[in-house]
Amino acid sequence: MRWFYAQWFSFLPVNTLTLFLLGLLGLRLGIFDRPEQHRRLIVGLMIFGAVSWALAWWVLPNGYGLIRTMWLTFTYMGAVLLLVAHDRRWLDRLAACGYAGRMALTNYMIQIAILDLLFSEYALGIKIHPLVGLVMAIALFLLDAAVSKWWLSRYRFGPLEWIWRSVTYWRIQPLSIQPV
Repeated sequence: MRWFYAQWFSFLPVNTLTLFLLGLLGLRLGIFDRPEQHRRLIVGLMIFGAVSWALAWWVLPNGYGLIRTMWLTFTYMGAVLLLVAHDRRWLDRLAACGYAGRMALTNYMIQIAILDLLFSEYALGIKIHPLVGLVMAIALFLLDAAVSKWWLSRYRFGPLEWIWRSVTYWRIQPLSIQPV
C-alpha cells in the first residue's frame, strides 16, 4: 500500500475519490434508480470502461495516470444496471450486494486487514495462483454478505458506519433496531 500511494499517479484526480464523486453524480442523475431511462449513457460508460482497460493493459501500460484499469468499474456497474433495467427481479437476486454495501466501510476495513495480513511480505507473505485468489475473493465476499445480513438484522448500521455517522452528526446515533 505504501508503494502505491507513493506513486505520482496517486495524486491525480483519477483515483477512488473520482469514482466516489462520479457515483454521487450518477445517483443525482437517477442512473441507479431509473437505469431503463439511461441505457445509452450506461452503454457509453461501459464502452469507455472496457476501452480504457484494454488500452491501459495492452497499449499504454503507464497510461499517463489517466488511462487506467480502474475505469473497467463502469463496465461492471453498467452490466448490473442493464440487468436491472431489463428485469427488476435482479434486485432480489443481487440482494447480497446490498447487505454488504450497507456496511461497505466496515467490510472494506476488515477485508484490507485480512488481505494485508495474509499476503504482505511483513506478515504471512502467502503467494497464491490467480484462480485460487478468485475463489478466495468470492468466498470472502459471500462471508461478508452473510455476516452483514446477520448484523443488519440486529443493528441499523455497520460498526464503522455507526462511528462515522455519530462523528458526522456530532452526537451518538441510535445503533440498535429495537427501540430503547
